[in-house]
Amino acid sequence: MSLMDISDYDVDSIAGDLFKRIKEESKKLLRRQLSILGIPDGDVKLWHIKRILYPDDPNVLCRYEYDGKIILGVMIGESGMSIEFDVVNLETLKNKGEVQ
Repeated sequence: MSLMDISDYDVDSIAGDLFKRIKEESKKLLRRQLSILGIPDGDVKLWHIKRILYPDDPNVLCRYEYDGKIILGVMIGESGMSIEFDVVNLETLKNKGEVQ
């Protein structure tokens, strides 16, 4: 198969599958990070989680913050062919939801 054989549909299909996978992995990692902070799934208030986009940075896609502290970063790998997650090392805290 040459590049000429690849249709827009094929590329859209691959992109859609990749997007779905990134979305699933992001949700899983965010849930894990919030769990470490002692916040159960049903307890998360959406306004406490902020997603910051970086449209001008070719390598950094976004980061997630909880109450102003970074809990997860999402970026493009060095080769440009992978997505990397920067999972911030959070300690389990006694005060629910407090990020150090």
